[in-house]
Amino acid sequence: MIFEEIHIKNLFSYREAVFDLTGASSDRNIALISGRNGYGKTSLINCIKLLFVGANEDMRASVLSNRALSRKQYILGAANDEWLGIMNRRARQAGEKDCEIRITWRDGSNDSLIDARRLWRLDTTGFEEELRVSLDSGTSVLHDDAAREYLEGLLPEDYLPFFFFDGEQIQRLAEANRDRLLAQIERLLNISPIDTLRENLKKLANEWRKDAMVEEKRSRLTELEGEQNTLSARINALAEKRADTLSKIDRLEHEIQEEEHRLDSHRVASQDHDKKALTGKRDHLAKELEETQDRIADSLPSTVPLLANPRLVKSAVAELRKLVENDATQQASALQDVLSDLQTDLFDKPPHSSPRLTESQIRFYKHRLESLLRAHIPRPEDMSEGLLRMELSRARALLSVLDHFAQADRERRTQAQTLQRITWLKRDFAEVALSLDDVSHLPEEEHEEFFRRKAANDERKRRIGALEQEIKHSEESRTEINKQLREKDKAIRDQEKQVRLSAAARAKVERAEQMHGFFRAYKDTLKRHKREAIERAINTHFQALVTGHALIQHIHTSMWRRISVSTSKTARVGPWPWPACRRG
Repeated sequence: MIFEEIHIKNLFSYREAVFDLTGASSDRNIALISGRNGYGKTSLINCIKLLFVGANEDMRASVLSNRALSRKQYILGAANDEWLGIMNRRARQAGEKDCEIRITWRDGSNDSLIDARRLWRLDTTGFEEELRVSLDSGTSVLHDDAAREYLEGLLPEDYLPFFFFDGEQIQRLAEANRDRLLAQIERLLNISPIDTLRENLKKLANEWRKDAMVEEKRSRLTELEGEQNTLSARINALAEKRADTLSKIDRLEHEIQEEEHRLDSHRVASQDHDKKALTGKRDHLAKELEETQDRIADSLPSTVPLLANPRLVKSAVAELRKLVENDATQQASALQDVLSDLQTDLFDKPPHSSPRLTESQIRFYKHRLESLLRAHIPRPEDMSEGLLRMELSRARALLSVLDHFAQADRERRTQAQTLQRITWLKRDFAEVALSLDDVSHLPEEEHEEFFRRKAANDERKRRIGALEQEIKHSEESRTEINKQLREKDKAIRDQEKQVRLSAAARAKVERAEQMHGFFRAYKDTLKRHKREAIERAINTHFQALVTGHALIQHIHTSMWRRISVSTSKTARVGPWPWPACRRG
């Protein structure tokens, strides 16, 4: 399939364009598209994709972050100008209703001319789409479903990204979901049907297992699975809500940015001579305010109750000193130390008695000794006339901590000065922001418009804050539901263990599980053979294409996940992920 002509009308950035590719030949069959940003490279690739697969899921998901458009939204445009649709903007403004992509190419098998055309007729409420493929230089014409089936057979949808590749999407591919990328590669190599077979075997084994259950156990398992499905549905609903909320935040941030540009234009018109100085001062104040707040946030939260209440801390220190310095407290501490050390020194350290005491005798004497000594140790509530009652060790530890804060007048003054500095910075920042917003020199109508737009932007910022709180609550709910799901999974597994299977049912389940393991091993073996074949092909073509590159002797692949190279010095470099290698 060698393209001869591409004709685009009213699609994306193209009003009317014809690309003549008739100069291609068997030794010149690669088309390289280059140009500055915004000159239509991506639009051309998307037009070609539209011809072959229409507005498929991948194309609809690539427009907005975190949300896929519906087919109607992709063609006509989304609400609030998030996406304007496929129709060229100038053509839309001119009142035109039709847009189309048409490609002519040569069939490689018989050199016949193929002409494929997809067109859309748009109105305010919907659209009509037509696909037509002319074969054998127009002697046979396929329409819609027949045409789609022909194009799918010629270039399957899964293969499309590998034939029409947008270089600007390399970084996005490098950061793409790895599981999805591997799944696409397995589909291309015809390995994925094994996963489908294994999944069906697993479902079949579960059905056989359930059929052989005692009725009571089966009912409980069905109930647990229903609860699990309900939780999963709640997780999916939360994910959809989160995606919608993120989309709203993206839209609001875009609107805020656009509105700020308009507000800046009003500010410039009012005070162009002061804007640079005021902006610089505002940025300096914002930076100092952020640094000061970060610095005090690291130390103040843990100590602020003690620094902010010096009288209370000093009173606590005085009471602790009464407890620590009390004679009865000292006596109790000494007796406690004697009790702790005497038992070890008397019974556990050599020299030992002859004959040696048995373990039961040692336990008896230790208990007797402890009872005798503890009778002479005062209780904590009897050791002090103060307000506090606690063990001496705890009192000493607490005293060592509070004594520092009782004498921390210098630190207290420093933190107070820092807080005062933050207050002053916020006040100065607000004054500079107010000066930047001073549009008193503007005409009254523009003055009112400025503050109306500013109020609208402030409301958008407030809504973003509320939406971010919604996302936070949603994440908390999702965490809790995931916890419940894990508990439900465990309950289901426990319930399955209680199932009594008949001999025939057990044999069927075991056979299904054996086949499941066999196909897993078969898939691993098939992947290894495919990897070896890919590695051989890479090295064969690499040596032919890059004849001047003498450093790389061999390229190694690892189950199409990572790639490394052997250099001429027999060193092995890598591995790197596949998408990273595409960038190189």
